[in-house]
Amino acid sequence: MPENALKPPTIFLSYPSKEESFVARICYYLERQARVKCYFNPEQKIAGDFEQRIQQAAQESDYFVLFLSGNTTSSKWQKTELQHWRKAHPDMLTRIIVVNLHTMMLDDKPNELPPNLERIIISEPEKQGVYCSEQILKLFALPAAPFDGLPVTIQVLYEKEIINAYMRNNGQLPDTLISKGYPPTWPKVRKIQSSTTSNPLNEKKFGTYRAPDSSISVDARHQTGNNAHCTDTCQLDLTFPEAGPRQTIIIPSNPFNVAILVSGGIAPGINSIISAIAERHETYQNEYRNTYHIQHHTVNLNSCMEGFNALFEIGGQIFELDKQLINHEANNGGSVIPTARADDLLPHDPDKRYTKLRRIVHTLEQRDISILYIIGGEGSMRAAHAIWTIFHKRYPNKRLSVIGIPKTMDNDILWVWQSIGFPSAVEKARQIIIQLAIEATSNPRVCIMQLFGSSSGYVVSHAALASNMCDLALIPELEFSMHDVCEYMGAKLQERRNKPNTSPYGLIVMAETAIPSDFMDYIDNKNVGLTEDEITALHHFNVNNRKVIGQTPDHLRNAGLKIVSKILETYINQRLSIEYNDNYWKKYRVFTNAPRHIVRSVEPSTNDVAYGIRLGTMAVDMAMAGYTDCIVSQWLTEYVAVPLELVTLGRKEVPLDGIFWKTVIAKTGQIEFESLSGIK
Repeated sequence: MPENALKPPTIFLSYPSKEESFVARICYYLERQARVKCYFNPEQKIAGDFEQRIQQAAQESDYFVLFLSGNTTSSKWQKTELQHWRKAHPDMLTRIIVVNLHTMMLDDKPNELPPNLERIIISEPEKQGVYCSEQILKLFALPAAPFDGLPVTIQVLYEKEIINAYMRNNGQLPDTLISKGYPPTWPKVRKIQSSTTSNPLNEKKFGTYRAPDSSISVDARHQTGNNAHCTDTCQLDLTFPEAGPRQTIIIPSNPFNVAILVSGGIAPGINSIISAIAERHETYQNEYRNTYHIQHHTVNLNSCMEGFNALFEIGGQIFELDKQLINHEANNGGSVIPTARADDLLPHDPDKRYTKLRRIVHTLEQRDISILYIIGGEGSMRAAHAIWTIFHKRYPNKRLSVIGIPKTMDNDILWVWQSIGFPSAVEKARQIIIQLAIEATSNPRVCIMQLFGSSSGYVVSHAALASNMCDLALIPELEFSMHDVCEYMGAKLQERRNKPNTSPYGLIVMAETAIPSDFMDYIDNKNVGLTEDEITALHHFNVNNRKVIGQTPDHLRNAGLKIVSKILETYINQRLSIEYNDNYWKKYRVFTNAPRHIVRSVEPSTNDVAYGIRLGTMAVDMAMAGYTDCIVSQWLTEYVAVPLELVTLGRKEVPLDGIFWKTVIAKTGQIEFESLSGIK
């Protein structure tokens, strides 16, 4: 394949300044619907070399879209932009489109524009953004996927940043943020438009109904002085609906088909969620029968075997949930509904991804599924949002509620205080660290323990902090070199060697993608012994900006663990023995342990069992009330529904300048290590 075939086509967006907000949305939609890049940068218009930038962009752009506002003529800059583009592409008039805004009529303006150009009429820009982007792609004959509502890139974000963005801008975001995927205004949780009836669940028996407008503020902070925001979150309605039963529910079809899907790896507490969903639906079924005297009303609870794979075909592995089994396993680890990772839904191959999403939507429609519960991590929540968006667009008159329930060992999902299973897993990790510390101190060696953390180091940092046994916590967010690791650990070991009655041991806890920045120096090191597959995994990781999308490859995990353990052992055997003239270090050993599967399969704690029951119960309450395209989460002190549009904006990482991480490194003593590495 020629090199330029890999380059996505570029569309030059030329617009009058007053239409900047609309064009920002078009740019956002185009980049999400197709593999294209848009030349749209509002800040460049104030730069001194703007015309030179236009000329360069015109040469690099493959297509040109001219936005005209009403019956006004194009601006001076637009004329310049069009002239440069036509000069760079003299024989490509078919690659120019004119978009007329705020009008129902065509105005050819023959003195300004070439004749016979393709036109798009947009009479109501605030309502026709997606339509406009679809027409642009259609007229340019560019392949387009159904609009799935997902940002183009996965950003590292924190909830405070998102809240502050809306607060600073009085609830109306600037175009620069809209083009990154932020909703222009604070999104509300969607509700299905359907006939409703009174909730058959008696309040005295099953709990108080939430008022229709019962909501929870997203921010508990109160700021004063010069840094105070112009208004508070309640005034701007930056809130989430409170989770729980409502006075009315959607009228269920008969039979009422419900599906439960678990995606990704297992986590302690999954069975508690599934059990709670099953019990709550059975309660709704029985109370509905008794209240409305419809004894034949039936709820079909279906389990999707091996995650999204069950939905790729109409005849996929979807079976009736075994209620007896789930009741028996409710408080145990693992998942009674087999789970799997859906690599076909990752963005590596957009064409395959959208084909699979269309198949899922078709299966849900053909099987007449009314509610789909998706228990999974950050990638599963992205899939949930895409599924609902595409389903709603393809079948606007059909009813589907998609409810996400966050579950991940990485604890990196936005708007989730702690994901289910995280506390249980961290506690088990802490126990293993303590046991390995006993092993390492009794027979002096360095132990390197590898835990979860494909993009964030929450498991490692929490376990290291709570154990009080670690010398060094290495997380994906932390840039470090093996030179620094060796210098730091070498000094620690020699310090303990010099102390009477002290074991010269060491203990490092690292995340699975904590790869040294200088790994290239050790690719061909025979002591490390990397395989070809491991070397390839490292190169892929580096090319992808040191990020992993989806499951962390085993080859990458192995490579990182090999480099850190083998290079450190070589340094101790060779350098320390010479530096301190001490033969003791020549036979000193480093051993490794990777208890990831033990940690994730542990029996859930009391807290995780109770948490899973609350999440599952309230997920059903919200779905029965007609809410959709959201997750159920504990935010601050309350249980709420969060729009998936906000959840999929990005994912969290451990902020290295935050109080929490500073507490971790104070506990491990690696403040000196970070100073050595030049980390601020």
